[in-house]
Amino acid sequence: MDDDLAWKVDLMFDYLSKIDTAANILYCLPVKYEPATRDVRKQMYVSKDEYPYKFFPEYCLSPIYAATPSTVAQLAYATNTIPLVWLDDVWSNGIVAAEIGAKFRLLPSNPDHENFEPFLNGSAITQFFKAKEDGPMLFELVNGQLLS
Repeated sequence: MDDDLAWKVDLMFDYLSKIDTAANILYCLPVKYEPATRDVRKQMYVSKDEYPYKFFPEYCLSPIYAATPSTVAQLAYATNTIPLVWLDDVWSNGIVAAEIGAKFRLLPSNPDHENFEPFLNGSAITQFFKAKEDGPMLFELVNGQLLS
């Protein structure tokens, strides 16, 4: 979990308590059908030599994902056999995940850095934010009652 993410502690524990511990699943905000970026001016540029396919495989968008210990172990082992692509999310939980046959399930997250409503109303367990002061504010708003 990255430091630019707020999360609802009680909802997260409830969510994790219900995951299928026998399945090979990544729980996250999945990205599907994203074209490989060929524009050298873009942050996620990747050449055809580095990645020859038109689309990236399904992968988890940072900053948060969860998996069972067995899925994490399979991912770790497979990283030794898969050529590295410098785009960490695409490689580690996309290309490598495809190699081990992992499936994806939604972990309700709100990637909108400005609209916190889905997080505040309980439809998202996690909330992305940019401003440093938003993290403590969001945490206190949704988790403050847990501390008292």
